[in-house]
Amino acid sequence: MVQNLLSANIKSLHFLQVFLLLLYKSLSPATAIMKSIFTFLILITAIGSFAQGDTIKARKAKSMVNREVIVKAIVAGSRFIEKDGKSILILSLDKPYPKTPLTVVFYNKAYTALNPQYLLDGKKVIVKGTVSKYKNTSQIVISDIQNFIVLPE
Repeated sequence: MVQNLLSANIKSLHFLQVFLLLLYKSLSPATAIMKSIFTFLILITAIGSFAQGDTIKARKAKSMVNREVIVKAIVAGSRFIEKDGKSILILSLDKPYPKTPLTVVFYNKAYTALNPQYLLDGKKVIVKGTVSKYKNTSQIVISDIQNFIVLPE
């Protein structure tokens, strides 16, 4: 039943996005303020639809190895490692390392796409991916930056 409600909610958000896009295209160039408002609304509904589907906490994801999940959590710490010419960014979710229930790992390509010019510590994020184990620690490896969203404060 919860699945059906979430599915219906996601479908209604997608309908809203399509409606807003059609309305946006019908506005004349003179209504720049309206276009910026509609752009903002489209962005918010996109984030909402991504966040609506079965989001779980990091501690629950820890036990869901080999399953795709959508996790909403706070970045409790980060580590940057350069080894053999490769860049790796590791984020600890909800609790700092070594007590973190889940880490998020960015390798070269995803790390570069992330554009980590801003600090992620303390930010709320949504992460989508498959949970795996590495040295007895649960992790999600981000290969597509589309699966990582920093939520507005």
